[in-house]
Amino acid sequence: MIKALLTIDDVSSENTPAIVDYLCEKNIKVIMFMVGQWAENHPDELIFALKHGIIVGNHSYSHPHFSEISFEEAKAEILKNEEVLDRFYEQAGVERKYRPFRFPYGYKGGDNKEILQAFLKENGFD
Repeated sequence: MIKALLTIDDVSSENTPAIVDYLCEKNIKVIMFMVGQWAENHPDELIFALKHGIIVGNHSYSHPHFSEISFEEAKAEILKNEEVLDRFYEQAGVERKYRPFRFPYGYKGGDNKEILQAFLKENGFD
């Protein structure tokens, strides 16, 4: 049997609860990747997803092109979003078991790709 995992980027928004309800109804497993800045504008929607068993991963705080920012800026984007994610997991009363990360736009960091990959690995990202 072939299995797949659906991923959804750029949450949270006003549509998040409807998407979560549909996915749960159909028993579709998903990882949603959160942009911290957007989730802070839709906290209830993100907490709803967490309380319904959705794994939420890090998609950066402000969704920049990682190939256009410095390593220090990239690291700050990731770590700031980690703080936001931890806060939402705590507010939802859900244990955070996984730390997935996805680069916005699929850009892996341009000239900083290798050191970003090392940073992610050293910091326990999945």
